[in-house]
Amino acid sequence: MSRRTLCGALAAIGFGVKPVAALPRLITLAELVRKASGVYVARPKQRTAVWETVFGAPRIVSTFEADVEQTLVGERVRSKLAIRELGGQVGDLVQRVAHAATLSVGRPCLVFLTPEVNSTGRYWVLGMEQGCYPLRPTEEDYQVGLLPEQRALLDVPNSVAESLNGQRVSQVKAELQRLLRC
Repeated sequence: MSRRTLCGALAAIGFGVKPVAALPRLITLAELVRKASGVYVARPKQRTAVWETVFGAPRIVSTFEADVEQTLVGERVRSKLAIRELGGQVGDLVQRVAHAATLSVGRPCLVFLTPEVNSTGRYWVLGMEQGCYPLRPTEEDYQVGLLPEQRALLDVPNSVAESLNGQRVSQVKAELQRLLRC
């Protein structure tokens, strides 16, 4: 370690500077909807996790069997599909992936999906955490919410989180259709 690096590290500790986690490349709503094969309201029903080789390394991959409640835009899919995300639990080992999409069994979500290469009926969430949002039921619709880790994106102009937070699914559908016409 160089003297400059050591001095910088000691100064940061001494002055209480906190490290900032790197964020993935931010995506706009327009970019996300154009790249997605479809945008859906889905409700994960079951989760399985297994070890797979992804990007040349062994990783835990979770697959959620999900009911599709509504197709907002894009490819029509069966009423059930498999949504995959990096991370999960196999035995006693838990692997968490920073900025990965977070699906929860039984909880409805808004997902931007892309099909898995060489697979039928299996999809990945596009844009990691930027492509998956929890939904809260209202009297006539769902309202888009945010996970705690997505709240940091609220202050980022044109982020998907800023665009979707608090919107009803019917409003989101109209906006996505408008963006696809542009």
